[in-house]
Amino acid sequence: MSREGLLGLLFGVLALGSFAMVPAQNLLLNPGFESWIEGKPDHWYGTTACTTYKTIDTLHSGYCGCKLEFTSSTETQWLEQYVDVSPSLNYTCSLWVYDNYPHSKARVYLRWYDASNSYISYNSSSYSSDSSSWQVLTWSGLSPSDADSLHFEIRAYDEAWGDTIDTAYFYVDDAAIMLLPMSPVISNVTRTPDAPDAADTVIISARITDEGSVTADSMFYKINSGSFTPTHHDSVSTSTYYYHINPQSNNDTVCFYIWAKDNDDSVSVSDTSSYVVNPQATVSLPLAYGSPGDTVAVPISVSDLTGMEVLSFQFVVVYDTTILTAVGIDTSSTLLNGAGWLTEWNTDTDSVSVASSGAYPLSNSGDLIKLLFKVSSGASTGDSSGLIFTSFTFNEGTPEVVTEDNAFIVIGSYGDVSGNGEVMAYDASLVLQYLLDLVPLTLSQQIVADVSGADGITALDASLILQYVVETITGFPVETGGKEFPTSAVLTLEDVSGAPGGIVNVPVLIENPEGLFSSEFTLTFDPNLLSLEDVSTTLSGYQCLYKEEEGEVKVVLAGTESPEEANTVNFTFRVKEDAELGCKISLKDVRLNEKDVISNGSSCFFVANPALLTFHLYSVRPNPGRQFTIRYCLPVDGYTILKLYDITGRTIRTLVDGPTDAGEHTAKWDGKDDAGKPVSSGIYFYQLKSSENNEIKKLTILR
Repeated sequence: MSREGLLGLLFGVLALGSFAMVPAQNLLLNPGFESWIEGKPDHWYGTTACTTYKTIDTLHSGYCGCKLEFTSSTETQWLEQYVDVSPSLNYTCSLWVYDNYPHSKARVYLRWYDASNSYISYNSSSYSSDSSSWQVLTWSGLSPSDADSLHFEIRAYDEAWGDTIDTAYFYVDDAAIMLLPMSPVISNVTRTPDAPDAADTVIISARITDEGSVTADSMFYKINSGSFTPTHHDSVSTSTYYYHINPQSNNDTVCFYIWAKDNDDSVSVSDTSSYVVNPQATVSLPLAYGSPGDTVAVPISVSDLTGMEVLSFQFVVVYDTTILTAVGIDTSSTLLNGAGWLTEWNTDTDSVSVASSGAYPLSNSGDLIKLLFKVSSGASTGDSSGLIFTSFTFNEGTPEVVTEDNAFIVIGSYGDVSGNGEVMAYDASLVLQYLLDLVPLTLSQQIVADVSGADGITALDASLILQYVVETITGFPVETGGKEFPTSAVLTLEDVSGAPGGIVNVPVLIENPEGLFSSEFTLTFDPNLLSLEDVSTTLSGYQCLYKEEEGEVKVVLAGTESPEEANTVNFTFRVKEDAELGCKISLKDVRLNEKDVISNGSSCFFVANPALLTFHLYSVRPNPGRQFTIRYCLPVDGYTILKLYDITGRTIRTLVDGPTDAGEHTAKWDGKDDAGKPVSSGIYFYQLKSSENNEIKKLTILR
């Protein structure tokens, strides 16, 4: 589970616990002004110019309230009460005010005193505003570190007082001072050792304190991109909690944080900390390739050097001199570019040596430097040379370096997959056959087949080869700088039916095909009900190849022109003699041009024998859940209603309400009502009705 998921669960539990604790003790006496003897409400005190009246008609709650009326426009008046408090705790103070008189306003004014009754400081709420409804004035925060008592004052102020005004008033009710639970305080989070090696067990310590008691705690940690895992403390000493993380591998990134809960069920979570185990730099050579006579730049890539204080490096790379000759170095678009380093290179028999240093350390990841090689004019397509580090050193050996070798491949012309010296339509066919695993391609063939220069070999490469053959393009994107091929095309399926022993055609509709030059997808079906007869397409000028395996048909298509109108790829199946109801047919691994692969595409239902269809509402899975796919079956065409109800019988969502064809159908419910609001956790019912049938089932929403 992710940290976010764990915290969601923890805070969900906390929220339930906090809800149960909300009615904390009100520290004020007679907070609702229900108790009166005479003059002021019991336990309340005030200035002489502030007159109080018991009210029974203008109330926020209860049976009595208080009206404050004052006659002075030059001095602030107040009604107050004193309460004992404790230092450095979380208090909230509130007061409900009804103020619809334009010449008055109120606010809560809080005066803090220490044990010797010396004034410390004050806090206050906002002012009331003229309103025909009750409003609440609030303040929340920590009491001063030396607080011993609090004066809770209801302050009265004049507003726009004129010569003709000699009195002003407002109503108050339901005053409160409440002590809120405080969350545990997590501090002094440390680890030992600070820079661990692969053999080190790391000790994590944290100080956890609370005004009550700490009842639960955990350290959550994860390695690299894994999920956070909780672990209990090993020991506790004077509020310091100790945990451990087992030894990890070099370059592993470890993230951790501390979680704690107290006796009030309040929760705290520390900031997330991290460390890297024995950081090492990885230096790698890529798979490189080029044609005879070419000069090729081979970049040497390096992992992130930030913080490693790299001020120099030196290395030696060996290669086959019958295929390659080292002719120089290039620092453009590398980490050395603009770094102000001095770099030298030299060749010796079958190797190239490079040394470089500077006054300022390198940082970030990327290409460190590029080696320039000339490909021998006598080399043949498919020839190869190793590119191998015999040494690589940063500084005087720190940080440590892991090197990754590779090879150089001599290739022919792009698009000439067969290697006959000419780009032909057959080369496009080889690409499509390779995608279906019908033919193998050597590494050099795979390189020249990727004419788009992006995302490896796709059906779009076959399309580009065909376009090159018919001369709608004069070069390939891999040679001319690359090009994107956007399309809005969508592949969809619709429900079909067919009698046992007969033929059924399942069309895959290609909608919005503008910009579409190639497609790859797999259609899945139940081989116990259907057997494939043929695959064809209405796409003019397209090569279409397919390969069938158990319950799947993989299809690749490529053409020279983007279609202007919707087309189809048609799958012809024979329905088996013993077929009864039907099966689901789906698209998966859909790729249009070189867009991202869609793992789960459109789907439909095949009905083998409509005569055997019955009225049926299927149970949903999983149940409980948050959203559901509801399946149902209709024996005949007709008007159909599919609705959801809560346990009171109130309709909360209508999914289907209209004419519906016979066959199996699905409807999705996202857990929201007709207004688009998520429904709460609980039990709900879904009902399917037609003119002659009615069925109802139960499901459970679990948030």
